[in-house]
Amino acid sequence: MRPLVSVIIPVYNRAATIQRAVDSVLRQSYKELEIIIVDDCSSDDTVRVVNSYQDKRIKLICLSRNSGANTARNTGIRAAKGEYIAFQDSDDEWLENKLELQMDYMFRTGKKVCYCSHILLTENEKIIIPDDNRPKEIYEEKIAAILRKENVVSTQTLVIHKEVTEKVGMFDEEMKRLQDYEFLIRICQKYEIAYVKESLVNVYRMEACISNDNAALADALLKILVRHIAFVDFESILHWYLFYCEWYDGVRMNLEWIDTVLRTVRGAGKRECVELCVKTREFMTGWYDYFTKHIIGHEFVIYGAGFYGKNAYNMLKRAGAVPKSFWVTYHQQEKDFDGIPIVRIPDSIKRQIPVVVSVSREKQEEMVDNLIVRGITNYYIYPFDSRTVGII
Repeated sequence: MRPLVSVIIPVYNRAATIQRAVDSVLRQSYKELEIIIVDDCSSDDTVRVVNSYQDKRIKLICLSRNSGANTARNTGIRAAKGEYIAFQDSDDEWLENKLELQMDYMFRTGKKVCYCSHILLTENEKIIIPDDNRPKEIYEEKIAAILRKENVVSTQTLVIHKEVTEKVGMFDEEMKRLQDYEFLIRICQKYEIAYVKESLVNVYRMEACISNDNAALADALLKILVRHIAFVDFESILHWYLFYCEWYDGVRMNLEWIDTVLRTVRGAGKRECVELCVKTREFMTGWYDYFTKHIIGHEFVIYGAGFYGKNAYNMLKRAGAVPKSFWVTYHQQEKDFDGIPIVRIPDSIKRQIPVVVSVSREKQEEMVDNLIVRGITNYYIYPFDSRTVGII
């Protein structure tokens, strides 16, 4: 007899998608499972949809007040009867052999934690995470090193032995985002983590979901910096956080977030982190000066229309500044983003239009050179890292 797997599904107002999520679990080739659905006080027809199932493997728990997805997950964990626990989200979909492949691999390796690749589906993109072009061994043997800098594991891909939650704790109920990342940081310091390379989960990024809440992301990154400073690569997480912090409230600059981190690293005696925080604070002050003098209320462009350029656009848009266009060095299929045209960088311009250079650190030097040869000197590099400062 194979061990029972308890599948935890937190749900809040997902009447339109909960059936897809539940059906994908019921279709699993691994049949030894129970499904614990924890409703977080939904106000739509979610409970009615769940109650329409007649399958005895499904158990519904209704919370008396809205408490958040992590509280719902933890409630499900406490109610779980299985030796193993898996997690599903109420708007996503498992492939039929997900549990089978992961459980078989865990049995073969003796590991008590396993994740798999997933496909992130948005309105315009289909992205495999982790990058399927890299060797499998990187995401298994070196997963702890990866987690120091970034997260490649989504909650829906996880299967764990129940003892894991007893040794590392459950989900942090204060985390509105990155709860899987914070959970994995604790896990990887006590357990080896198995990895199945096949993409076994379809993750749908819905417009209204918490995963689109940048304020929640910034808050979660700040908590990770403060709580796990001894584990994470400080520069990488700070760089990531810089992308999403709410540094401008429409009237003045907000430096409270960096001061919070600065106090923490000083208290921890992390001299190199203190220096990086001071440099970051200086950068943000310079960026704010450039923003108020050259961007807000002025015509400007963003050089870069990839991940960094689009994130810079979203950040600036929240601050009330929208670029005239995106510049790119090479031709790309997209003609615009959010209605803003994407065009080749001009060979020359008649005046010094402000330019926000927003690309990965590997491409920053090349793109700055492209500006300089065209006589463009009114630019600023964003996002910041310790080796690059903005230039005005």
